[in-house]
Amino acid sequence: MQDGDCDLHLEISATPEKNAPRVMVETPVDAEYCTARQSVQAQLKQHGRNLTETDGGEIQNLSR
Repeated sequence: MQDGDCDLHLEISATPEKNAPRVMVETPVDAEYCTARQSVQAQLKQHGRNLTETDGGEIQNLSR
C-alpha cells in the first residue's frame, strides 16, 4: 500500500533480483477496481500477507 494515496502498488518480476525486468501495477482505491483489489488481497492472505500500510514489503516466490 502506498502511504498517502492508499493505492496498491505491485512490482512483478520473474526473478527476485533487484535489477530484473519488471512490470509495475498500480490499483487505485476507486470502486471500479474493488473486485481486482479484493482478489489480490485474498491471494496474498493465503500466503500470510495482509495489504496494509504496515504489512508491505517484498514477497518472494508466490508462484510456488
